[in-house]
Amino acid sequence: MADERAQAKLARQGELETARRPEERAWKEIARLFRPDDQDFDGESDGNRRDTTDPEIFDATPIYALDDFVGGLFGQGINPTDRWFGFGVADDPDLAKWGPVKQFNWGAANAVFGSVSPAVSPFYSRAPAWLANLGAFGFGPFYQEEWIGRQQIIDRAIPVGESYMATDATGATNEFHRKFMLTGKQIKGFFGTQFDASMLGDNDKKIIVHAVSENPEFDPNRLGSKPWLSCYVSPDIKDFYIEGGYYEFPYHVPTWNEKAKSAYGSGPGHTSKSDAAMLQEMERSAIVAAQFDAEKVLLLNDESVLTAADVVPGAVLHGTMTDQGKRMAEYLDRGGKYSLSEKKSEERRAAIRMAFRFSMMQVVNRPQMTLGEFSGWKEQELKLMAPNLVRLQTQGLAQWVWRRFRILQRAGQIPPVPMELTRRKLTVEFESPLARVQRFANARSVLQAHQGLEQLAVTDPAVRDNWNNDVAAKHVVSAFTDVPDLLFDPQVVAETRRARAQLQQQQRQLEQTAQAVETAAVASHAVQAKTLADQRRPAA
Repeated sequence: MADERAQAKLARQGELETARRPEERAWKEIARLFRPDDQDFDGESDGNRRDTTDPEIFDATPIYALDDFVGGLFGQGINPTDRWFGFGVADDPDLAKWGPVKQFNWGAANAVFGSVSPAVSPFYSRAPAWLANLGAFGFGPFYQEEWIGRQQIIDRAIPVGESYMATDATGATNEFHRKFMLTGKQIKGFFGTQFDASMLGDNDKKIIVHAVSENPEFDPNRLGSKPWLSCYVSPDIKDFYIEGGYYEFPYHVPTWNEKAKSAYGSGPGHTSKSDAAMLQEMERSAIVAAQFDAEKVLLLNDESVLTAADVVPGAVLHGTMTDQGKRMAEYLDRGGKYSLSEKKSEERRAAIRMAFRFSMMQVVNRPQMTLGEFSGWKEQELKLMAPNLVRLQTQGLAQWVWRRFRILQRAGQIPPVPMELTRRKLTVEFESPLARVQRFANARSVLQAHQGLEQLAVTDPAVRDNWNNDVAAKHVVSAFTDVPDLLFDPQVVAETRRARAQLQQQQRQLEQTAQAVETAAVASHAVQAKTLADQRRPAA
């Protein structure tokens, strides 16, 4: 029975390989131009580094553009020095602002951030490869799994060459196969007692296929039932079939741009592939032209006159001129205009950088961005990238955060859930600088509206009665941070205002009493003065 299931999975692997094959031609060209060290797409690499750098790479602009793309997304999207996400309540945003719920969400996020420390997970060291695949090939598979017994979590960017997948009717990835190679020693260490690998030599290399798909028999009311089926099979090892399952899909596969009728996306690498290829050809021609300039072709009428070895600085070349002063040797003048070629090359470089949103990455790749800086920034760039960033967050980062939360919750490392969150759905809210940039426009509009209102108030102060400072404060603060204790709870604010109003009322009463006493004293003094004056007045 196990052998039949293994053969069925291997047959399904063959189907996925056939379905992926039309994509591989473009991937190979993209890899040659943008990732020359990652050109293996047969899923059978042994992981050893080979010198696959194409000798025809004459300009590294495409490689640098991809590096800048990765650096920008990493630095502003998942920077380990920033608190780049938090939790909220999907169907009740106001509930998320209530003290106990806010504190739980904050503590749960702290637990997830703690799980990416180097002692637990290599997430931050593996994420750049994830983002590089996304930029170059248009999709980036990432895998996470708890390593039971070692108190560690496996985080790994899956190479594109090892990835085979399919989607459901909604376009969501619902089947993923990873085809890779392990040595006998690695098989023994990873699978342990799950499989008797004693017949394998430590250096034997075997192909392994990890297949994950939906469980058609999943029953949420049955204990231990998991929505995702998993198995390891191998075409090279007889009777190798290890079955398991997952509570959440362990592969997170965001796409940069979705492609019709394909499970695989497209990215900046696809967009700029032709420009990158043309740039290499143009730079090759420029190098050849420079060589002709530096080492010009010598024209002779007789090979016995001299050779190329004779043409050296300071040499005296006999026999190269007639008695009448006519030269017997001339250099070939190609008459090329290389400045025009350089201008065209720079246009190609600019197109490549633009495809990777180089200008945006340059703007947002800074520690902080003030509202003044944002005012001068090209908002159109962000609007163009918004759909791509949403897919990265929803298909990739949010899925990663949610699965990590569940792993930690099952391990008892998430704080107890408040009663108010029972049957409520938590949502992942991104708080990275890149996400906050998207809220800067709203905060800036609030401040500009306030300035306009103050100008109107010069002629009519009553217009200030229309302005809600509490709402304005929330919009401005949320553009920069969402620290739970930064803004007081509305009840605390209301109590503070009541106390202030009472104090002001008491002060007014004291002022009124003092004023009344002063008035009475003045009146009393006036009466006394009048009485004394009357007493001094002589009788008539």
